[in-house]
Parts: sequence; C-alpha cells; structure tokens
Amino acid sequence: MTFLPSFRPALSWRELGAALRAGRRPGGSEEFARALERYLDVPHAVAAHSARWGLYHLLRGLGLREGDEVLVPALTYFAVPAAVVRAGLKPVFVDIQPDSLAIDPEAARRSVTGRTRAVIPTHLSGFICDLAAVCALARERGLTVIEDCAQSLGGAFRGRRAGAWGEAAYFTFGVTKHMTTLGGAMVVARDEVLARGLRRAAQSPVLARLPAAALLKAAVMKCATSGPGFPLTYAGLRLCAGAGLDAVDLLFAEPPAQLGEPRAGAFHPAQSALGLLQLASLDARNQRRRERALQLYGLLRAIPGVRVPRSQEGAEDVFSSCPVFVPGKERARQELLRRGIDSSLGYLQDCSALEMFAEQRRECPNAARAKREVLYLPLYEELAESDVELVADRLRRALRGA
Repeated sequence: MTFLPSFRPALSWRELGAALRAGRRPGGSEEFARALERYLDVPHAVAAHSARWGLYHLLRGLGLREGDEVLVPALTYFAVPAAVVRAGLKPVFVDIQPDSLAIDPEAARRSVTGRTRAVIPTHLSGFICDLAAVCALARERGLTVIEDCAQSLGGAFRGRRAGAWGEAAYFTFGVTKHMTTLGGAMVVARDEVLARGLRRAAQSPVLARLPAAALLKAAVMKCATSGPGFPLTYAGLRLCAGAGLDAVDLLFAEPPAQLGEPRAGAFHPAQSALGLLQLASLDARNQRRRERALQLYGLLRAIPGVRVPRSQEGAEDVFSSCPVFVPGKERARQELLRRGIDSSLGYLQDCSALEMFAEQRRECPNAARAKREVLYLPLYEELAESDVELVADRLRRALRGA
C-alpha cells in the first residue's frame, strides 16, 4: 500500500544546511525584511515575535480607542480575535461566504457601526479574499485594512501581492508554513510613523538566538513525513486512532486562550538566511503546489458530496493547504487513514461560537458549517500526479465505504 502524509515541511536539507552555514556571519532581521519589502512592493517590513503579537502591535500602533471595533472573519485561528481583545478592542465576527473560506464583504458591510475602525481579511489556506470589495468598503467607511497573510505569502489579487492592498499586513514563518524560517513573523506597513512605532514595539533589539527547538522539530517532522520514515509514522497514527486519540492534536494543538504579556521578536542570522533562500524560490514552489491543487480539485469535483472552495475572481491563490468540504469529515478522515492517506481536521475555529468570546458571540452559519465539514487533504511540493490521483480515488472509496 502507498502511504501519503497530510503534510511535509517546505524545507530541503540543502536549504537547512546552507542557512546554518550562513548563520555564522553577523546579521539578522534587516536583510530579510528588505527582501520582503521588494518582493511585496511595500515600503516597510518589521520583524515580530509571531503573527499574533505582530497583529497586536499593529493594532496598538494605530492609536485606536479602547472599545473600538475590528471586523474579524468568524472562521479563523483563535489568536487573531484574541490579539484584538488584548489590544483593548472589540472583535466583531463576520461570516464567511457560503462557497468559500473568505470573509463575506456584504456581511462585513452589515456589521459596520459608528465604532468600527478596522477590518482583517484573512487569506485562509492561501485562498485570497475579494480585496477589491473589502478595500472599497474600507474607503467608504473610513476603515483600516490589515491583511492576515499568515497562510498566503506569494498570493495576489488582480496582479498585486496579497499584503500590499491594505495599510498593513502580517506574515508568519513557522515550521508548518509553505515558506518557513523555523519561526518568527513580519509585519508590513505603508505609513512611516506606524513602521517606526513597530520597530520600537514589535522588533526586539536583542540578537535572536538560534531556534534550536524549532530546528529539531523541523528535522524530526521532515524525517517522519518523508521516504521510509512515514510508514513508521503511519503505524503510530493508526495506533493512536485505534485508541481514539488524534496524534497530531496531542503533539501540536494549542487550546484557545486569551493572550498573555506582549512579546517582541527578531530573526537569527540563520533564520534570515533561510528566509532569503526560500523567498528566492517561492514563486516556483507555489506554482508546483498550485498545479497539484488544481489537479486534485478537478478530480474531487466529480465525487458526490464533496465541495471545493471557490476562488475569488482575479485571485492568484497559493494553496498553502488543500481544504475541501466533506460532510462527516471525522469519519472520512478515519476511512482515509485506514487506506494509507493521512489528512487533517485543521485547527481553525468558528471563533464566534467559542466560550472565550462569549461577549462577542454572533450567529455565523457558514463559518459553523465550514468548521464541521472542512477536511485538509495532502498537498506539498513533492506530491506527484499519481499521488494526486491516489488521494482522489481513496477519498471516493472512503466516502462510499468500499
């Protein structure tokens, strides 16, 4: 039987070795920041500890008043609205479109009040939002647009990079991202005054240490999901599943919680070097992912009961992961695993229904449905055309119980 992992780190041993060698020289965040500015065509990029703290510092830097409202898609990672709360602001949850993962611009329009000051369009799984509609609403109502590009570096809308449409944006580069520096984040801004404030608050003046734990995690994950390593990993996944446990959740899940004390961050020279290497090849690697994703989605459209997220007209998606709508996704995942294909339930939440945001609770039926149905199928650069056909065939068999 052929075994396929749901994920592989977007990192080669060659890149890792080259980054470690380059990391011996002085340097850090600035060289990588300047390269990202050129890539995105934005004037300012600043290092941050993580996406959540980058967003927090952005919100604080805008000078908003306590209790001002920020429109946030209901389907997102809990840390996004948690950062809004930590900044003293009120997240207002907006439903997603029924046939995509993107914030619904019309629902956002209906959510604007006299206290609304900003909107955060999130490009989930590399599917780019309708930025023209979001930015038009923002201009009309005087809102600041902060793009959540944690999963979308390299994507574009109508020829302009995601992250270059709004007044600000943030990117993150953890081990599981489609471009990784083993951790860390960047915030970008158009306003020079905002950028200066971010350099004081979000970027640590202390030279970062080599992220040894993340380095070890990346090496272990690469071994566990590649070549002869994955059949052993697969056996462990099956054992956990047989005991009613989710091995991925046990290892990586982060329970939703409010944020603690603000943190600043910086990049070690090895991280910066890795970022430069990965950025240079990002477009080519994104194109390989795009080709495999479109091939898989083409095959999945023929499977009864499976829905493929709609791309926005004018969007150039990057497919940092491969989400599909599958009713009964937990059982589908178990059946796929039994057939050698690992998949993921994902970590996104309908945050409008989380107890930690009870005061901001709203009915967002499309986000609730996505939380129930979205399953993430294998997608990475090394995936062959035959692997894509195998995933589609085994999902078809899994859903009909063959």
